[in-house]
Amino acid sequence: MMYTYSMDILGRMIAPQQDTPSNRISWGGCITTNNYLGVYMSGNTTGVYQAFYGYYKTCFYNSVPTANYLMAAVVGNLERNQVVSEFGGYPTYIVCEP
Repeated sequence: MMYTYSMDILGRMIAPQQDTPSNRISWGGCITTNNYLGVYMSGNTTGVYQAFYGYYKTCFYNSVPTANYLMAAVVGNLERNQVVSEFGGYPTYIVCEP
């Protein structure tokens, strides 16, 4: 399992960016893994494409400008389940091991 997030000044390790809460960015990214791993980022999934020899590229895009320290990625034996809310609103998901 791999998990990363860019709190403090760690965002510079993911992408060249300014580390300040006032900096708002929209971003996109792709992660290539084998077929058995779940891949999630703090953005919307734009597609899953076959890369090469059984590997797949999962791409994400976050169109809403957010603080750069909210960029996160996780890869592993993961599943996504929707949280059902009695109040409606936007769908919310939990990502965890089975």
